[in-house]
Amino acid sequence: MSAPFGFIGIDFGTSNSHFAHCISDSDPPVPETIRLGDKDSQTTCVLWKKPKQQTVEDPSLIADYGTMALYTWQENLMDGKTNGHFSFGFKPDLRYSEQARLDAWAFLHKACEEIRQAGLSRPINANDGYQVVVGVPAEIGEEHRNLTADIAKRAGFGDVCLVEEPLGALAYHLQKKEITPTEARAGVIVVDFGGGTLDIALVNAKGLREPWGDPTLGGRLFDDLFFQWVAEQNPGLEDQLEDGERLAVWQNDCRRLKEDFSARWRRRGDELNDFKGSIRVGGTDRFLRNASVEAFEKRARQYRPSLMLRRYMCGLDRLPAGLVMDTPIDLYDRIRLTLTNRGQLSGLRGQFSKVILTGGSCNWPFMRRMVADVFGVDANRDIIMSQNPETTIGSGLALYNVLRLRNEARRETIARHKPKAKNDFETALSVRLERYTADLSKAILDVLMPKINQVYENWYEKGGALNRVESRVQQICKDFERNEAETVVKRYWLQLNTDIVRLMRDHLVKFLNENEIAVPPEYYIPIEVKSIGELAGGAAGHGNRIVTDVGGLAGMAAFVGVFAMIGLLILAALKVKVIAAIVFASIGFPPLAIALGIAALVAAAAAGEQVQQVVEDTIKAHEFAGTTLWMLQSWVIGKDKLQTKLAEGRLEADGRLREAIRNSMMEPNQGSNATPIRQQSVETFDRIIDTVIQDLGVLEQIRRSHV
Repeated sequence: MSAPFGFIGIDFGTSNSHFAHCISDSDPPVPETIRLGDKDSQTTCVLWKKPKQQTVEDPSLIADYGTMALYTWQENLMDGKTNGHFSFGFKPDLRYSEQARLDAWAFLHKACEEIRQAGLSRPINANDGYQVVVGVPAEIGEEHRNLTADIAKRAGFGDVCLVEEPLGALAYHLQKKEITPTEARAGVIVVDFGGGTLDIALVNAKGLREPWGDPTLGGRLFDDLFFQWVAEQNPGLEDQLEDGERLAVWQNDCRRLKEDFSARWRRRGDELNDFKGSIRVGGTDRFLRNASVEAFEKRARQYRPSLMLRRYMCGLDRLPAGLVMDTPIDLYDRIRLTLTNRGQLSGLRGQFSKVILTGGSCNWPFMRRMVADVFGVDANRDIIMSQNPETTIGSGLALYNVLRLRNEARRETIARHKPKAKNDFETALSVRLERYTADLSKAILDVLMPKINQVYENWYEKGGALNRVESRVQQICKDFERNEAETVVKRYWLQLNTDIVRLMRDHLVKFLNENEIAVPPEYYIPIEVKSIGELAGGAAGHGNRIVTDVGGLAGMAAFVGVFAMIGLLILAALKVKVIAAIVFASIGFPPLAIALGIAALVAAAAAGEQVQQVVEDTIKAHEFAGTTLWMLQSWVIGKDKLQTKLAEGRLEADGRLREAIRNSMMEPNQGSNATPIRQQSVETFDRIIDTVIQDLGVLEQIRRSHV
């Protein structure tokens, strides 16, 4: 089945609702606001033609909806016309009130009609048209979800797709590149503080985690606070207002007054103490004067719902759970308590990298500071909020499926390119590991062989037993293993670490560029990381998870076995090239064989390996001196030949050392749990590429995990 032409996102809010659309094949996908009534957002309200509450879904009974409904109602009140019924703030009450459900249907029905007339290039819900995505709070249950979908369908939007509002916010900021897929997978807290509710959710690679919030804590409580504030400065105001007009003033004028105060606070700071604003009552302006931040905070900490709000809430079929009606409420403490999930936040520490603020009430200046304090993040670096947080979710909902479908197709294509990328990295890694093998072996032999050569040369010049030469060589190797080996290996190991990280980064960049993935490589391997050694303890940056994987390479446990084998490897090599040459030459010179007392043994050497070993042991035990030393130097092996054999011994030792080092990088070291460096490097690069591909589908993965 082909993808829809596009998607319409509906953020059905308590105070305002936002509608946006996004075309599936737009490049890049950019959501556009659907301006209804020449407004970016519509006030979530409806005006009925009859004064009594409606009981049937009859479009002919709807006078108007949205901002125009509010204006019409205010004009009617000024003209003394009170034969209609004005409804607003019904979205949080869908579960509690049949009237709220009817009001929601009326609002969405009128919005659907206007969207159909808005000039979109395709119809709604046709096979080649727009599919509708409606946002729902993260914490609502199945009953509330079904209610929302059913109301939207009856309103004319057909079978809608429900997407949790935090995912809409995440999609919006992902597309704006204000959050990376890696950060989304690591975890993002979404704080949605709207007109009716405060909803918080953790979104990460495991899905949309258990959300929390307060279904009664929203901007309308602050609207009520300003209504009471104006009423106190204008005695008798409440008595002059009819119930219908009072609701309109609360819904429109006091909300606007609140938003003006908040905007002035943001510009002037906490020292604001001379704010002046007004509401319109009966054609007359009623002023709020000299309002200060200090006075606002005092009122917010001692807030008590007004009689008007209490009447409205008591008129619902069920009172929303948690709404306190008869005692003062500290709104600051209640917001903080809600953010902390009533003190149960400790388990979330370290599970998120960013915090998104969305919803109109997040515009309060105190919110960013409070959120930073509660979640322990930097207020400027780690908290993200769009310039118009009221439109974030609607735009993100329109984007959500466009991004998901597009990235699904891209992932399938890009996944086919992974084997080549992995093979190219393995080839480059093999070349670098082989160079490391050669460099390390040479470095070890550069330290040991001059000392070993000196021992053989001293024996050759002064005499003595070859057994003591071998013992001295073995001691030199043991001293090196104990005192110098780690330093030598570490020097080359650290350079290898640096180069492996560089190779990973270079091949990651190549993979990103070849597949036109516009994500900086430092999101996966932070640019400040220069060597694997630096990664052992983790590193700051977007790629922490990958960093941890790579950091496992930082130990040198795989080379412990090589340290212990250095002496044995060199002794074996010298035995093959040097000791064997001396023994062979001694056997081949009869006078020396006679002098060494091995003539009879030499004659019987063909009898078997056991006799040959006795001959070798006898020669190695002999104290070369006087005549035997003279014969050795003059007739058996010259000094030049000794040097040649020592050089051959070094070559043999080099080959054996390289093989041991090579094996240590490819096979598990006995007694160690460390993964061989070659295997872990390849597996880490493989995981990085998998993460890049998965990040393209981060929205789908999160959605799938949640469902």
